Amino acid sequence: MRTVLAKLHSLNFEQIKAWSASFVVHAGLLLAFASITHVTIEQTQMFLVHSKMEKQEKEPEFEFQEFKFSTEASDQIGGQNDLGTTGSSLAATMHVGEALPETVVEREIRDDYFKVDIPTSIPVFQPSNAELTEMITVAGQTERVGGVKGAMDRLAFEIAGSLKDKPTLVIWLFDASLSLEKRRNAIADRIKQVYDQLGLMKVGSEGALKTAAVYYGHNVELMTPDPLDTDKIDNLLKAIKAIPPDESGAEKVFTAAELAINRWMPYKTKQRRNILTIVVTDERGDDISKLESVIDTTRRFGIKVYCVGNASMFGKQKGYIEWTYPDGFQEELEVDQGPESFYAEQLDLPFWGSKNLPLERLSAAQGPYALARLCNESGGIYMITDESRAAYDFDPAVMRSYQPDYRPVEIIRNEVEKNPAKMALIAAINASSVERIEAPAVAFRADRDEILRTELTEAQKPLAVLDYRLGQMLGALEQGVKFRDTIKEPRWQASFDLALGRALAIRARAYGYNVMLAEMKSSPKTFSDKKFNQWRLVPSEQIESGPQVKKLADTSRQYLQRVIDEHAGTPWAMIAKHELSQPLGWEWKEGIMIIPEQQAMDPNRPMLLLQEEMRRNNMNRQPERVRPKL
Repeated sequence: MRTVLAKLHSLNFEQIKAWSASFVVHAGLLLAFASITHVTIEQTQMFLVHSKMEKQEKEPEFEFQEFKFSTEASDQIGGQNDLGTTGSSLAATMHVGEALPETVVEREIRDDYFKVDIPTSIPVFQPSNAELTEMITVAGQTERVGGVKGAMDRLAFEIAGSLKDKPTLVIWLFDASLSLEKRRNAIADRIKQVYDQLGLMKVGSEGALKTAAVYYGHNVELMTPDPLDTDKIDNLLKAIKAIPPDESGAEKVFTAAELAINRWMPYKTKQRRNILTIVVTDERGDDISKLESVIDTTRRFGIKVYCVGNASMFGKQKGYIEWTYPDGFQEELEVDQGPESFYAEQLDLPFWGSKNLPLERLSAAQGPYALARLCNESGGIYMITDESRAAYDFDPAVMRSYQPDYRPVEIIRNEVEKNPAKMALIAAINASSVERIEAPAVAFRADRDEILRTELTEAQKPLAVLDYRLGQMLGALEQGVKFRDTIKEPRWQASFDLALGRALAIRARAYGYNVMLAEMKSSPKTFSDKKFNQWRLVPSEQIESGPQVKKLADTSRQYLQRVIDEHAGTPWAMIAKHELSQPLGWEWKEGIMIIPEQQAMDPNRPMLLLQEEMRRNNMNRQPERVRPKL
């Protein structure tokens, strides 16, 4: 101390002043650094996000493997899938818009909710090679599974995957319509094999798998008041085959799903089981008003929905089911199987000039909108088991931009109502689906002029109705032409241009057809040889029906070519290409037809043969049949 004091005493005033200044500066720096650290700590604490649990009379007991954080938005809309990508509905809420101001949410966590005894060491189990190489299930999709057999094999795989996770309840929903009887029986025959296969796989503990079932039509009926254990599955198989056919024609599939899920919800909430719901049907369902509530329930509680169903007709509401009457006669009957999007997007028009049934009944390779969306939103799979119509494979990379819109109904409807071009397309499609438009007669008996004129007159009658209907379609579409460029989605663009191009093409053919018939009536042509007794109208590149028809044809070609150029590799381009390949004009060709009364007067024909023909004709006269409601 004396040494320090001696040194201070020896310092002059200027040195003491410098030393003091240095001391003050260094002390100030130390205090500044201390304050920065303190502020950082306070700010860090301020921005900590806590969770605030609602007070309850009784504290809930959480099982952490069941406790999942979610947002309100994702409960309402969006598709779940195992890839971690944003669902189609949720993506709809993420369009460009003004960012909302950030807010700090402070929540309080009660520590006693999260007191968990954690072991000091946790054993790590090495998965088997089979599990490591196992195919990953991708949820929320549509698959062609190869008939009922393929569907049941895939369902066995899905049930096994669920059982590996936890005990599972499988709920079957069977469509009770007449048209599905064959498929129901086929599924009943294979359910036993599926459950036997699951037993051999040894997935899940004893009693881990339970099964319940309902059937539906106009009403919903329980087949199993309480879920069955696997050893009682034979009782279910008998019940499936004993389902009484529902002849009402109603398909309350979403009512059935809602009733079944709510009835057996305790198996999810109390027993902590997975629930898989499997719909077996061949139609789309009539009660779409319940779709959103069913989607909300399945998403909220993690219930997957699978559907064993039919492919929709491309862009159309109606599909076809082959029906066999009691006398063995077979007929294709119309049923509601689509469309694959919320709105039908294709005109229901025939292909004139060619019998191209495959394109008139083109598969959408998708299920109907409501059922496909329910599967997609819940993380399940729509399984196409019947695609008994023209099915083509298009490049998935190309078709990715043309997928059906699986957003909620209200969002789709609101967007369409704001776009005059889309509204015009929907109005035209509604006009085309009022009544089936058939291709006109093109062959006319002409052994006598009076017979020819009669047949031509009869052929012109439906043309008047057709012309009126085409006028309605084109009138609607013309209202949307000036707004066509406001359509941004490729699917809607292709649908609008194809509809306008096809309507113009058929209008050109119909107008030319009528002109050709009128001219033939007023001045029948003469055959080049007496052996001919028939006139046939065949498509021709030459348009001889006047400038108005030529103008319609030219405009039609422009729209059809636009579809081909801008939407190559899609079903729209394929249809446009076929339509464009068919000539828009007509020309007369001579032909020969068999006339029954002339055959009867032929002395060279044996009477025995005539009697046999008469017998066959009588056999072919079918009794009047009552078409069932499918």
